[in-house]
Amino acid sequence: MIFATSLKKINKLHLIAVFFISFLLMGCPKESNFSIADKPNLKIDKRLLGTWKIKTPKTYFVEEIKFSKLSSKEYRLTVTKEGGDYDTSTKIFRAYLTKFKGTNYLTVNNEKKGTNYFFHIYKISRNKLIFYELKIPLDLKSTNEFRNSISKKPVFTDESVWVKK
Repeated sequence: MIFATSLKKINKLHLIAVFFISFLLMGCPKESNFSIADKPNLKIDKRLLGTWKIKTPKTYFVEEIKFSKLSSKEYRLTVTKEGGDYDTSTKIFRAYLTKFKGTNYLTVNNEKKGTNYFFHIYKISRNKLIFYELKIPLDLKSTNEFRNSISKKPVFTDESVWVKK
């Protein structure tokens, strides 16, 4: 009886941990005080423009993202979070594309918090948008250390799949 109760608690904690990790991956991505590039160095990819909805809504708290053109090299990114114990909220970011060591990155900048960046690589196929978020090493102390670290062997999260709305 005690074993069954403990097992239920462990399963409940496991479920909470999965939701928390999912929230960290999409609801509150890893931040960096360092940038991949000093400024946008690619024009916007017009295929990103529009509203995208997460294909598996139970996986992430972010339900919808909308890319609008801010300039020829920048997007206005509107992120809508729903679900779980959280109220629906909308946050706005500046986003742009940069090429670094042969890889195109979508850089998302949270200007309200200062210079914090979230980095993604993406691919678009048949009205599906697939994101991979860069895992940012926590022990880096400078832009050069950051850029050297990701130029050697960048590590990315599992994919998140979005569909055009």
